[in-house]
Amino acid sequence: MRTPIAGLRLAGAIVLFAATASAAEKAVIDFEIVMEAGLPPTAAQEWMQLFKGLDQSGVRIRSATGGDRPDIAKQDLGGKVRYKVVGVLRGNNTLIVPGGSFGRNDKAQLRQWIEKLRDTGVDSIGEKEGAFGLLSKHLVEVHEKLGVPVSFSTSGRPPREVVAQIQRGLKIELVFEAGTEDALQEADPFADDLNGLTAGTALAAALRPAGLALVPERTRGEQPRLRVVDARDAMQSWPIGWPLKKPATETVPKLLEFLSVEIDNTPLAEALPAIQERLGVPFLYDYNGLARNKVELDKVLVTLPVKRTYYAKLLDRILAKANLGWEVRQDERDQTFIWISPKR
Repeated sequence: MRTPIAGLRLAGAIVLFAATASAAEKAVIDFEIVMEAGLPPTAAQEWMQLFKGLDQSGVRIRSATGGDRPDIAKQDLGGKVRYKVVGVLRGNNTLIVPGGSFGRNDKAQLRQWIEKLRDTGVDSIGEKEGAFGLLSKHLVEVHEKLGVPVSFSTSGRPPREVVAQIQRGLKIELVFEAGTEDALQEADPFADDLNGLTAGTALAAALRPAGLALVPERTRGEQPRLRVVDARDAMQSWPIGWPLKKPATETVPKLLEFLSVEIDNTPLAEALPAIQERLGVPFLYDYNGLARNKVELDKVLVTLPVKRTYYAKLLDRILAKANLGWEVRQDERDQTFIWISPKR
């Protein structure tokens, strides 16, 4: 419990609380609350009561003077960070601070604001969290660190080996939730070749057949990191590629290239690699979706009489035999690949 070292008076008084031991180990946050005219006489006492139990070091309440405005000042005291927050208490009894406003019933939200300031610094205050609960700067950092290329062949290798080798080239921490390493160890050999694609896309693709997902996160006071989780527990997960910034046929012009083709009772498992080689872009498969729909590429036979067509149309025709579709995606370095999955 905090020990008061000065008594409470009306406007203009100073009320301070000694820092708790836990707060002393972290960044120190002091509040200066500026009271505008028109507030009830009990406002100072009520707000001091609200601040009790919040993770701040000191609170000072005074009357407003000309030019007071919400502000945060940062000091670095020999490696110890101290923030001085100026909050303006409006006449309607609402506390205004940079990036937030709080009523007397918003103690939980004010606590979160304090934690965010201590956790992520003054630059993040007022910035909304994006995907995965990360700030935009952290998302950019994760995207960049997952943009390193995979420089080895993955086809036919155990997924655990694939993930471990990718992990060694990362400059971001990768941790495994309980049970995920066992699931990865038990998964069938990975079929696709991810050589040349980026680590983010490759990791997401290698984990998916094992029922796992890649989730960026940032724990309190730490830099972003990656966690491997059971896909069923993930509200959001790092995707296998991203939407194109340009039309698919502009990104992969060969899709509109004409050819004469004849396919005679050939398994999709043979026809698709032949087209992949002609197009010169990797093909990745949604093996989970194929399994759910009981599609076995080596058992779906395709016959197409002699016909002049173009590659995009050819893919449409032969994939339709198994109710599959395709789309062009790009990895973290804007390199393209074709994603083949069941039609929705």
